[in-house]
Amino acid sequence: MECLKSKMMNKKILAFLIILHIILVVTFMLIFDYQQTSDAPRYIGVANEFASLNFKFSPNLNCNTAPGYPLFLALIKIFTGHNMYIIAIIQSLLFIFSINYFIQQLKKRFKIPNNILLIFFMLMLISPEFINVNGATLTESFAATLMILTCGSLIDSLKNKYDKSILIISFTFLVLTKMEYILILFAIIPYLFLIKKRKPVILLLITLSSALFLNGLKNKQTFGVFNPTSFGSGTVIYGGNNSNLDGSWHKHLENSNYVPKKNELIFDSLNLLNPACSCIKRDSLYKEMAIEAWEINPYGQLKVIPTKFGKQWLLPASFDFYTAQTEYYKGLQLEKLFSDELWPWYGKYKHSIFLSIYWLYLLLSLFGIFQKLKTKGIEKIDLLFFCILLINAAMYSIPFYGLGRFHVPTIALLFYYIIYTIDYLSNKCQLPTTHYK
Repeated sequence: MECLKSKMMNKKILAFLIILHIILVVTFMLIFDYQQTSDAPRYIGVANEFASLNFKFSPNLNCNTAPGYPLFLALIKIFTGHNMYIIAIIQSLLFIFSINYFIQQLKKRFKIPNNILLIFFMLMLISPEFINVNGATLTESFAATLMILTCGSLIDSLKNKYDKSILIISFTFLVLTKMEYILILFAIIPYLFLIKKRKPVILLLITLSSALFLNGLKNKQTFGVFNPTSFGSGTVIYGGNNSNLDGSWHKHLENSNYVPKKNELIFDSLNLLNPACSCIKRDSLYKEMAIEAWEINPYGQLKVIPTKFGKQWLLPASFDFYTAQTEYYKGLQLEKLFSDELWPWYGKYKHSIFLSIYWLYLLLSLFGIFQKLKTKGIEKIDLLFFCILLINAAMYSIPFYGLGRFHVPTIALLFYYIIYTIDYLSNKCQLPTTHYK
């Protein structure tokens, strides 16, 4: 009877946490006056092209747009009508589902105490990192959900009959959403061989190759060039590797010298070409300028790498004051977060709270890694998580530019180690166990 009461109580707690997360997402959107700006109109525009089933794609909209997130928006359009609040609620529910799946896999594989998993579930749902991104019509929430599902399917070595399908579908959509994440294959494929699961490797590669081939055909129709990825890599590569050495992406027309003066005339003349040709040539020119920046000052570019790493991992996802800067400043510039001139009166207090919470999560995660390695040693799943985190960090610290929101798709793999900090604290305090269900 006591056990039944405990399960009913925990179901109520879970329901409360789920409702709380959705309320917090919508509340943050209202308080901070979120609007579908930045890249959101482009994603919605491509989603409308998918939803129309005419498959006539705009070069302007599709130039820097991977198809995964717009396809997701198109599939849920019948429910959302692209209303930002309904999109946010659906993204939140998918995120909650992915976390629950991840936790259930942990429970099967590691027999982690139920009360610890419940606390971990709560910490994930009240984290401002996920509250902010789940409310935005941007790729990060969807990518985080897909990454959590992908890694969750691998925790118990694909023993469940649905795990293999979840792995293949989630990872394929992840790559279609963020093309650079194809590099995660260098972690997933060795892991599958490590756990002696060779057949899923073949199925994953066939499915992913087919999806990229279809995207290549879409690009062939739109741009006249077969390209299985997209034409957005040039802009992000140059953002992280330009001669201004600030490791940030900027808008050419709003920042003088972002494009070197000798290339300005060529760069601006591309606007006179048809949109398809302009997109392809601009992508190539960005890459050429990035290579040239390294050739001119390789040591300076090397010194920017720690700055890009810091921008990605030391700042919350919602903090991006770099892109809008019209002048070039080196380093993290954390002091600007507390400037009364740059922000409203509450800005420095908001930034202090968000930064403190995020750094607390990081410290809990790093202590958890220490505890995990100290008490249980490194396991196969740890190798997978560490490799994915390392690949993610390397991508946005070396070839691309760094921003806090770029850590979102993989940050749950780091936060996972908070479980071992909770375990350490619960043992110290001798907390009773509960049942997660």
